[in-house]
Amino acid sequence: MDIAMFSFMRSSMIRNAVKLGIADALRAGPLDAAKLATAVGAAKVSFLERIMRLLIRMGMIKFRIASPHNVSLGVFQQLPDGRYAHTRLSAVLCTTHPSSVVPAIRYLELRLQEEWGGLDQVIKTGEVQPLEEYWAKLNADDELRSTC
Repeated sequence: MDIAMFSFMRSSMIRNAVKLGIADALRAGPLDAAKLATAVGAAKVSFLERIMRLLIRMGMIKFRIASPHNVSLGVFQQLPDGRYAHTRLSAVLCTTHPSSVVPAIRYLELRLQEEWGGLDQVIKTGEVQPLEEYWAKLNADDELRSTC
């Protein structure tokens, strides 16, 4: 039940990492928390560190201690010196990667938030949002439109 209850947090963390541009900020190399916060425009370093810690604990970002046997398989990693870095899995979260999943995440965010987020109202009212509204929003975003 734990996985089912908290899976929304995992997808939300990936979505927010994309929105913040964490992968793009780390593209040039590892950064400490202060430099990463500056790169993504975080108002407080401590808030970004909390998100990173949450991602580490959820297994999306894996903490790596100074040991040759502890290999990170998380999306990002925290190096022994405290800097955050890419793993082989995080490259596709960069907007410039040829196989970037960023447009798909943005598309799904638009689709899922609007469709699934209001499911309770659909059930209560029996009214479904017209698809014309959805497609108008999609067509207004060049990056999303190019992925569909």
